[in-house]
Amino acid sequence: MSVYSKLFLVAVIFISALFAQDSILAAGDKIPCIKIIGDSIYLDGKKFFIKGIGYSPYRPGQLPGSPIPMEIVEADFKRIKEAGFNTLRVWDTMPKEQLELAEKYNLKVIQAAYLQPNVDFKYSGYMRMAESKVRQMCKLSRNHPNVIMYLIMNEPHAQAIMNSGVDNTLNLYKQLIEIIRQEDPNRPVSIANAYWTLWLDQSMWDVVCFNAYSYTAPVAGIGFANFVKGLKSLHSKDKPLVVTEFGLSVSPKGSAGYGGNTEKEQADGLVDCFRKLIEGGAVGGCVFEWNDEWWKEGTPDVHN
Repeated sequence: MSVYSKLFLVAVIFISALFAQDSILAAGDKIPCIKIIGDSIYLDGKKFFIKGIGYSPYRPGQLPGSPIPMEIVEADFKRIKEAGFNTLRVWDTMPKEQLELAEKYNLKVIQAAYLQPNVDFKYSGYMRMAESKVRQMCKLSRNHPNVIMYLIMNEPHAQAIMNSGVDNTLNLYKQLIEIIRQEDPNRPVSIANAYWTLWLDQSMWDVVCFNAYSYTAPVAGIGFANFVKGLKSLHSKDKPLVVTEFGLSVSPKGSAGYGGNTEKEQADGLVDCFRKLIEGGAVGGCVFEWNDEWWKEGTPDVHN
């Protein structure tokens, strides 16, 4: 090979490397800069308050996992954005097509892996399944700039934790956190607790998350703002606190204070809850939820 041929080859390799670097930077530019500073969440250098709403797209007669036309999802996202929300909270992994639509409407996503909360957490088969699900969640989500956080479970049952062993349960959490760190080190990780796990160590999470309803006995007894202050004092003095579920229902009056609200009472109550969670020191909250969960009670094709 002549000297000129060698020089030409070196030049081609150099230019190709430059273009490759540009491509890498371009792809990297899309990943949001999410930082936890003190007890606040910063998104691309600006403090971010989560004005969230829970989202599952299923209509009457459809069970979770049913195919949903994307035009319905897009209509939902458009209305959610117009209503003033900035974040969607899900309970199972939001698929790629919905993530892209959410990005179109500048809606952030608290992504999730649905893991059963009431099983033997020390069972090796459960760990293998959990590892697979969180890896899939991260691989699907890590290139979507609107994903801002991961949740690995919703409301683990206290009895399941006791039956599995507290140490075994915490070890499961730590293993899943480590897997997520390997797959996507750019986003914070948490779990959505309920009041029955107030006693459980939360120190391994980047953001402390609890579901809290103003009408339930542990909350109503001291008031929503004071309950949130208590969460802050117990578990997140130096970490962000997010209320991952709160809300009021217009369903018929049920047990434990559930339901029985008019639409006006619901609307006024939700605004009041947002004010009180801010007063309590939370950095955001997620209203439960955009659509009714038709399949939980009664007949799935009847709004009852």
